[in-house]
Amino acid sequence: MRIVFLACSSWVSNPYLGGVSIAIVRDSGFALLDCGPKAPERIALCGLDPCSLDFVLVTHMHGDHVLGLPTLIMWRRFRCPSKTTVVVGAKPVIDSVRKLLELVGCPQHREVELVPISVGEETEIMGYRLTLFEARHSIYSTVVRLCVEGSCIAYSSDTAPCSAIAEASRGCSVLIHEASGTDPELMHRIGHSTPLDAIEAAAASGVKRLVLMHPGLEPISVPMRFSDLTIVVPHACYEISS
Repeated sequence: MRIVFLACSSWVSNPYLGGVSIAIVRDSGFALLDCGPKAPERIALCGLDPCSLDFVLVTHMHGDHVLGLPTLIMWRRFRCPSKTTVVVGAKPVIDSVRKLLELVGCPQHREVELVPISVGEETEIMGYRLTLFEARHSIYSTVVRLCVEGSCIAYSSDTAPCSAIAEASRGCSVLIHEASGTDPELMHRIGHSTPLDAIEAAAASGVKRLVLMHPGLEPISVPMRFSDLTIVVPHACYEISS
């Protein structure tokens, strides 16, 4: 399994960075974790075939995580006319995705399949095993555990520190964690985390590789060195194996 970081930023960072979208790539296709505004073009720029997309998992409805979805659906409608774009997520998120697609006039017949999955229960979709946990954010959001081809990763999406992150990442090889700013009081109040929060979450779960993403107006800085933890701050098209 490969992890390709298509876009790694927050809504308030440089618009060029494009929000959030992470491709989980296996031999037969790939899944997207979130679909920020730049995701459709980054799929092509990062060397992925849009027709090999298995599904998009949407964690929550903030624009930096979802506004590329209508464009991706329309692009695939004409580029891969025989294939449906499958969108999965917790039921409250899928209900909101449906409204978004209606508002922007995106077709939802054979082009789209919206699949709600239960929070706290492992669900298998196209050979991927997914478990969602409720996050602590300013709107409803989910932490993700994804396992495929013998590997497992955890993805915090947007959240203040919560027990769900350690639960999702236990036994995983990689934790992808947001690090929106350095002021813990401010970050926690608005439902976000600091780099130190992410490091503590990785330590609590035993994960050895930590990816920090979703910076705000300032770039991510790592507060100290940890000899037993590899910390990565990715850029567009950056890739790691799991």
